[in-house]
Amino acid sequence: MGMFVYGCDICQNVCPRNQPWLAQELPINEKVAAKENRFELSHLLHMDREYFETKIWPHMFHMSYQDIWRWKMNVARVMGNSRDEKYIADLVRAFEDNPDERVRGMTVWAIVISACQKR
Repeated sequence: MGMFVYGCDICQNVCPRNQPWLAQELPINEKVAAKENRFELSHLLHMDREYFETKIWPHMFHMSYQDIWRWKMNVARVMGNSRDEKYIADLVRAFEDNPDERVRGMTVWAIVISACQKR
């Protein structure tokens, strides 16, 4: 997954049919830009049902709240893959607050990777 939280659009970027569109200088989509903050990693890692259903689900409707653990696990993976120590406090909090063992396991991995990034 690398630095992707949900899905991977690399196939869209390398598809020859998309090259003319991707080569264009397009204006920023203001509606999308206004929602960018909702998808910050720390917000996704700590989201509750209300946050998911009001801010994320309307745009990512193919995943239900029952799968929110996947979002959180993937966010922890991205944080670890970034190897950025700034995420350690969020990861520790997620480990302490999240009862899902899959999420907790990924947060531990991400903490270790982030803490050892300078070695």
